[in-house]
Amino acid sequence: MLQNQFKKDDFWVMGLAVVLVLLVVLLWQLDHGRFYNPFV
Repeated sequence: MLQNQFKKDDFWVMGLAVVLVLLVVLLWQLDHGRFYNPFV
């Protein structure tokens, strides 16, 4: 039970991390040069 729960938690954490990174990259790509440039 505990081991399975830990595995599920790790899977969810990795999945959420990947989704958050993809969302940030997509938003940055869409906003880059259109609304603002963070490097200026």
